[in-house]
Amino acid sequence: ESYRIAASDQAAVILLPALMEAVARTAPGIHFEIFPVDDDVFRKLEINALDLALWVNEAPPTLRTQPLFREKIVCLVRAGHPIGKRRLTLARYLEQNHIVVSLGGGRQGLVEQALDRLGYRRKVQLRVPYFGAVGAIVERTDLVATLPYRLAKRLTTLSKTRILPAPIEFQEFTYIQAWHPRYDSDPAHQWLRELIRKASA
Repeated sequence: ESYRIAASDQAAVILLPALMEAVARTAPGIHFEIFPVDDDVFRKLEINALDLALWVNEAPPTLRTQPLFREKIVCLVRAGHPIGKRRLTLARYLEQNHIVVSLGGGRQGLVEQALDRLGYRRKVQLRVPYFGAVGAIVERTDLVATLPYRLAKRLTTLSKTRILPAPIEFQEFTYIQAWHPRYDSDPAHQWLRELIRKASA
């Protein structure tokens, strides 16, 4: 039995360790292939090229979704960054140079959406396609990274960085799992969804 799941590397870092631990205990014969999230992810669920997608906030109404957990957005900066001395307002945030992780479509969805709504743009000095490099870059520069809290927390253990609360204009968001209704009552798929729900708790 094998499953094809689309997930960003942030979702993979946050969810896969607990998921694979549970699989090793309960169903060691199951295989997974993780695919990057791209603009085509929902179509791939429709045409059965994927079994499940880990996503944020919402999916098209033709798909089924289940919320997994709430997450807040924070800023990651190097230890000793002068910006950390007082509360980070949106005005001070916009004065900084930023490192942005671009997932499908070349933009960092939630943060860009919030800034677009307010009519602002960040000064982006570096765009990278994955989260793994962020801590090492931030600890040696004055760049600001804007990330989900659980991921930022992990990066602080790997690099000389610290977390600052993001400007209040950035809302919390919800991680969801999305699938095609054809799998609603499929016992194996139900088992997988429940395993992911427990892993995300």
